[in-house]
Amino acid sequence: MGFGIVLLEAMLSSLPVVATGVSAIPEIVVDGETGFLAPAGDAVSVADALAKLLDDAGLRRALGDAGLRRARVEFSVEQMTERTMRVYQDALRP
Repeated sequence: MGFGIVLLEAMLSSLPVVATGVSAIPEIVVDGETGFLAPAGDAVSVADALAKLLDDAGLRRALGDAGLRRARVEFSVEQMTERTMRVYQDALRP
């Protein structure tokens, strides 16, 4: 299972994201808030989401700003370190 670092890179650049809702992507992208999630294999939904963003600069800006905030808060080095440590601690518990 992948994590989607490129999504965080886009969000940290204040860019809205269009992605498919597979693997860990829905944990990163909040549909309608930081970008759009399309069903896997649904090219029409991806195209519709891209068209929506191309047609609306205000929406691009709003989703991009929300993505930047989410990336900084939820995926900071501190947060990711804490979550990783929890995984290791849980794995080591008898």
